[in-house]
Amino acid sequence: MPMYDLIICLKHLKPTSKLNNSIGDENILAEFSNHFSQLGDCNTHGIDDKYRGFVSEHLLLNSAPGQHVHIPVIVVNLVQDRIQQLQCRKAVGQENILNEHLIYAGPNLAVHLCLLFSAMLWHACVPSSFRYGIVKPIL
Repeated sequence: MPMYDLIICLKHLKPTSKLNNSIGDENILAEFSNHFSQLGDCNTHGIDDKYRGFVSEHLLLNSAPGQHVHIPVIVVNLVQDRIQQLQCRKAVGQENILNEHLIYAGPNLAVHLCLLFSAMLWHACVPSSFRYGIVKPIL
């Protein structure tokens, strides 16, 4: 859509006069502020320990000592297929890696990612940096 057409479309947009039973600009602004201020909140204190206990209890109840645990195999072809399904021109995350970096990196990256994910499953460990992401609300 050309920029000129976009400007014309935006001129015809009208702001809402009522949102969640709130009427008036100040009240609608308060509704937006309240909603979007909660999106960026960090996990509550101790939530990691709570979920660690939940998972440990689940594993304890659903497995017997000495029981073989099936660990799925991650194959390189699957990783390559998922990389090729990534969309270009998307925003970067915390690590500043574009999807294009992954798409054009070549087959060696898929092998290393396969080894990484397999090691994570085998050792039941996810790096702490995998927990972080950036959420940018766009109004």
